[in-house]
Amino acid sequence: MHHKDIKRIVKEQLKSNFPNWRSLNRKKKKKIAREIVEKVSNAYDFSQQLSIPVEELTGIEDQVPTAGVMSLDEMARFVDNIQRSNLFDLKTKRAFSNIKDEELKFINDLLDDHIINCLLSYEGYSPCMREVYPSNFFRAELLKAIKYPEISYRKFCQEEYMGLDRKQNREFMGLPLHKKIMIHHTQLSQFRASMAFPQMTNLLVYVLSHFFQSGMLSQGVLHGVDSTELPNDNMRPLCSLNVNGQKIRIYTDIDADCGKRRNKRDKSSFFIGYRMHTLTVIDAQTGHSFPLVSLLAAGNHHDSLFLKPLIKLALAMGIEVKLITADEAYHDKDGSLFDEMISFLKSKKIVAYKLPERLEIVARLPVVGDQKINKKLLRQQIAEKLEILIKNEELRIKTCLRHLELAIKVKGERRAVIEHRKFYSGYLKGLYNASKTRNELMKFVDYAGVEDLLLKYLSELKEIQVTV
Repeated sequence: MHHKDIKRIVKEQLKSNFPNWRSLNRKKKKKIAREIVEKVSNAYDFSQQLSIPVEELTGIEDQVPTAGVMSLDEMARFVDNIQRSNLFDLKTKRAFSNIKDEELKFINDLLDDHIINCLLSYEGYSPCMREVYPSNFFRAELLKAIKYPEISYRKFCQEEYMGLDRKQNREFMGLPLHKKIMIHHTQLSQFRASMAFPQMTNLLVYVLSHFFQSGMLSQGVLHGVDSTELPNDNMRPLCSLNVNGQKIRIYTDIDADCGKRRNKRDKSSFFIGYRMHTLTVIDAQTGHSFPLVSLLAAGNHHDSLFLKPLIKLALAMGIEVKLITADEAYHDKDGSLFDEMISFLKSKKIVAYKLPERLEIVARLPVVGDQKINKKLLRQQIAEKLEILIKNEELRIKTCLRHLELAIKVKGERRAVIEHRKFYSGYLKGLYNASKTRNELMKFVDYAGVEDLLLKYLSELKEIQVTV
């Protein structure tokens, strides 16, 4: 991880010492990058033990849940409070007769400008004497992303797209139809730059609250995690350095890096840019999947580094995650993600029956055709997995009893049973409802009581029914 730490330090120095980095020509950037890389690597202590959070090493420290991020339940209360605070309950709504596009009409009906202004407003914000509100900027960004992604912001903010004759666009953006008020491209640039991560996350939570209330998902859902490559045009590094067999590369885009492609197809094995890690929700009945939240990082980092941060962010947003499917690159090898997820859910006072029992990482879900999940085969696979686990559980419990029997022959019953208590956590680790059984085992001082309880517990495990 030392090479990642060196890259982190170099990035921090470039960003802090050269705020005008983008305006420099390539020759100057090359000289500056080489000097800083050599300076940092020469002064770096490779014998130190790194205690830096993985979020900082991977460059996603500004994408972690912080104070101000609302959960789905908090968002519901927030919206309800805003609606209740209105002095007058005006049921009438503008017709928006100029919006003919079905997609724009759907989005327009979904959004509440008052709520968006509250979510995007900063401390000390006052709407007094304003012609353009945060909701107008947000709607303008949506319009460009949906209908005009191929044109520049400078061109989008001209009369060709925002003039008085473009009534549909102006009505969707919330601009007056009788008064020539325009949005300048620099205003949109300032709006994007001023948005903090909690504001963007809360906007996403607001949209997700509509999604979960829409009834588009059935009762049986699971979640998937996968990554997408986002290459850019940085083909040649400004400088590179070999550190213990790992290369540190600095590109014109400071945050980008070189990563390996998952599927080569007819392209090269490597790309330069970013990788987006996305958590999706999958409807088990229809097989349809919907993206929920994403993290963006440089392309050189391994997928396994992003499973924990992604799940933490989803849980902070109030998304209930019980079953995750992902490729092997995201494997939770040491089980720490599952333990942290349970601790986090308990800290949020989630009732016990809603807590996930285990985390299973699979390469892919069985499908019929291109998209629909093969539920019959999925049930069969889960049943086989549980059958193997139950056999393993039976072996562990019988071994625990055999261990106790041998100890009794050497130490006597009372002493052996009391000293055997320290082994229960190891034998029962990861089993369903193990903590309750372990607490009950601590009460016994005779072999018969331990045997009866463990055999009863084993029969309960065998009665687990597979439901999807």
